[in-house]
Amino acid sequence: MSTKKFTRIWTVIIALVAVLAIVATFVLTGPLYTVMNMYFGKGDAVVKKNPEAEALDAEYYKAEHTDADSLLAASQEMAEKVESEGIVLLKNENQTLPLSSSETNISMFGRTSVDPIYTGAGSAATESKPVDYKTAMEANGFSINQDLFDFYANHEISTKTIKVSMQTGMGPQEVEYTGRGFISSMGTALFTGDIIAEVPLADYPSSLEDTYVKYGDAAIVFIGRVGGEGCDLPTNMSEFTDVAEDKDKTYLELDSREIDMLNYVKAQKDAGAIKKIVVVLNTANALEIDFLNDASYGIDAALWVSCIGDQGANAVAKALNGTVNPSGRTVDTYVTDLTKDPSYVNFENIYYSNVDGGIGGYESGCFNEYEEGIYVGYRYYETAAAEAMDGNYAGFDYDSAVVYPFGYGLSYTTFEKTYEGTPTYNNGTYTFNVKVTNTGDKAGKDVVEIYAEAPYTKGGIEKSKVVLAGFAKTSELEPGASETVTITVADEDIASYDYKNNKCYVLDAGTYGFYLSDNAHSWATIDKADAGKFFSNELAGEVFGADNKRDSDQVAATNQFDEVSAEFVDTKTEGKPLNFSRSDFAGTFPTAPTEADIAAEDYIKTALETVFDENTNEKTGNVEGSLVYTDQMPVTGADNGIQLVNMRGLSYDDPAWEQLLDELDMDGVANMLANAGYNTAELLNIGKPATLDYDGPMGWSTWVSANGADAICIGFPAEELLAATWNVDLAKEVGEIVGEQGLFNGFNGWYAPAMNTHRNAFAGRNYEYYSEDGLLGGKIAAGEISGTMKYGVYTYIKHFAVNDKENGRNGIATWLNEQALREIYLRPFEVAVKEAKADVNYYDENNQLQTTTIGATTAIMSAYNRIGTVWAGAQYGLQTQILRNEWGFRGAVESDYFGGSAYMDPDSGLRAGNDLMLNTFADGGLSDKSTATGVNAMRNAAHNVLYMVANSNAMQGIVSGTTVSYKMAGWQKALLAGDIVAALIICLGITLIVKKKKAAKEA
Repeated sequence: MSTKKFTRIWTVIIALVAVLAIVATFVLTGPLYTVMNMYFGKGDAVVKKNPEAEALDAEYYKAEHTDADSLLAASQEMAEKVESEGIVLLKNENQTLPLSSSETNISMFGRTSVDPIYTGAGSAATESKPVDYKTAMEANGFSINQDLFDFYANHEISTKTIKVSMQTGMGPQEVEYTGRGFISSMGTALFTGDIIAEVPLADYPSSLEDTYVKYGDAAIVFIGRVGGEGCDLPTNMSEFTDVAEDKDKTYLELDSREIDMLNYVKAQKDAGAIKKIVVVLNTANALEIDFLNDASYGIDAALWVSCIGDQGANAVAKALNGTVNPSGRTVDTYVTDLTKDPSYVNFENIYYSNVDGGIGGYESGCFNEYEEGIYVGYRYYETAAAEAMDGNYAGFDYDSAVVYPFGYGLSYTTFEKTYEGTPTYNNGTYTFNVKVTNTGDKAGKDVVEIYAEAPYTKGGIEKSKVVLAGFAKTSELEPGASETVTITVADEDIASYDYKNNKCYVLDAGTYGFYLSDNAHSWATIDKADAGKFFSNELAGEVFGADNKRDSDQVAATNQFDEVSAEFVDTKTEGKPLNFSRSDFAGTFPTAPTEADIAAEDYIKTALETVFDENTNEKTGNVEGSLVYTDQMPVTGADNGIQLVNMRGLSYDDPAWEQLLDELDMDGVANMLANAGYNTAELLNIGKPATLDYDGPMGWSTWVSANGADAICIGFPAEELLAATWNVDLAKEVGEIVGEQGLFNGFNGWYAPAMNTHRNAFAGRNYEYYSEDGLLGGKIAAGEISGTMKYGVYTYIKHFAVNDKENGRNGIATWLNEQALREIYLRPFEVAVKEAKADVNYYDENNQLQTTTIGATTAIMSAYNRIGTVWAGAQYGLQTQILRNEWGFRGAVESDYFGGSAYMDPDSGLRAGNDLMLNTFADGGLSDKSTATGVNAMRNAAHNVLYMVANSNAMQGIVSGTTVSYKMAGWQKALLAGDIVAALIICLGITLIVKKKKAAKEA
């Protein structure tokens, strides 16, 4: 080979190797650094104790289960327990259920019987293996019609693999699926093809009919629907079906194949082959289920089981055979026609006709108007019933509109409950002692629900007929046994928010009534003369203004969203959303946006097309008079000898924090704040370790975890199923198991629970959210959060706030008045922040172990959407004034996933109170790291993050004087080895070239 050709080849090799090595090193240790740590693991932490503190026990959190097997078993037991207590018995004619010991031969109908809805799509993936219905049924004494099961399992719908391409945040992705046409990838979801995927009746072989006599003790008919992150459920089926009669239906109605199946099963019952028909609703989203009471289908009993998680099938089987007595209650109102719900016409995201959404990024040009105001779920239907009874709402018939009310559920036994003694009202608190007696012949639990009715004046503050004021779950009561539960209700918690006049919470003067109820509609049948079911008293009225804050607040609540509320009008005005008012439900019923509505007003158009500029923004910019402006540069880089562990257990306002914050290296802080995807970075100069923060909504999601299959992570039932237990103590037990899993796995923060409201049944992530009612959701969440923090796991409750739909969520402008915002959509967050508590062990300055109680909610995730024209994370009134100043939240707020959209500007969020950006690519940054205002915002955010971490299990093993460092990660070692090999190749190439040229010269 010629010297010239040899040199050319090796020069190309050297260049390629050098470029590859440089690019790989730059990319993997730069933009992909966080991703590499997520998927392949960060280097092991090296924790060295100060010799003088060697004797101190730094194991602040003691695990109850000492090995993986026992923890896994306990987790599985808890998952089944939750499902057992959350299942709702909707119908049970003639005591169809439970099936007796002689009724064990069953036929399972519906393709969901072989393809259960375990979870929703999105971030809920785990490495666990769920129990299917067949396995569960057989394990609990049932004999299954194998021919029927095989028919569904082997049908083309169940076996055919379909490939589609979908657009995700990471670009186009090829995705495969079988069965239902619902796919999810990279935070994006898509309905495609056959989304119900029920087997057509024409495909049923006639030979199956010969099997029903043998397996005819009961037909268990499974109806399934799925939803998830990234898209909402279809409100029109036209693109998903070729059947004419199904095209105008919604996804939450039965399609013709399901109707045919029900008729087919009824025909087998009429022929005497099948004795009983039981429907199991395996769906999170509230279906139109009036068919359950249609006599033509012959349905004897029905259970709602939601998304069942890994172990829920066992609970379903046990509910059918009576081992479990259902005690769940509905968390939503079930209606006959979802298209007549007040939220329906304003649920779809609509794009402004004159806004360039590309400036803000994603779906920044769309909007959604909450015209229904506070009348969400039962608050509308119960109020509409009351107004109709009074002759003020012609045409509304409750019995025709509502199938099952909120808070409804049956049992295999019966209960009687009554106020024990007269309820009392002292110092602003109502106390209700309720005696519950099991009057049936089976052991079971009951739910006590108390609904409050506040005085309403036509044209005054909007108020629903009743609101849930308090609830409790009994223990399991044997037949004839009684239990007294005590429920307290603060009068401030039944106050209404008056955003128009007093601009604060108000208790109107008048009579306040309290109904001891079985569900939200019990008021309609309770005799107010019955002192055992109804209590009332007169209040003089109270305004919780600036000088008279509510006891639970740190400062008085006052308007923060006047610009948003101002869009709503009380009389019809072209181009403006109309407030839905109890004073005239018929005349103010919400309407779909008109052409005038979709033409954004000038100020809205300007705001949506303007990107945050810290140098000019008058609200949170470097402008004198802004809410965050300062000209005092904070101290940085000091050497005060303070470590983060010294802050553990101290008050957020303790002066020692200032000494620690003076030590901060702002370059490290900026990286921690801007690149917090599934972690918070280490700050070694103050002894802060890196943390691991993971999804998901039904238990730890391991799809981004380097631990993967090695972690103890199982799928629990959906959050709304947990809410359906109406059991705060059980929610805490769930939290404790999740927390202990986190401690075992080395996880510190949990991107859960999700707290948004079931505004509409078609919302994609309703399976993640608790309920249509904020008090129920907030109290269940408070229990769960308190449980996780027992083991030092901080929970990013999400999505704060008003992220109640998926389509358009990235930048959608959400419009609602402040009364609805506070009473409906902020309420679950408020309850969780104020009521969740945790004990923190720490060593004082004398190395004495102490314990203090803190608010357990120390982490929150903000939302993608805008409130009005401003990203929720950049709403100072929300993230600082309401959350921190009013409610007293102490901890960190993190954004939802940050993909670089301009509307989610990190600096705007930081200044408003959004401390961390969920950015996984380690390429994030802050624009202003040099001005006094910018540095002070970073310091405040660091304070919030450090408080969260100091009081978490991230400090396990760390005491005063401990040093923390990190070994090189496995992937870093591999990268280094690759770089060494590349260097050797380059050196070899250069050597060979030199030798070749030298040999050529000598020749």
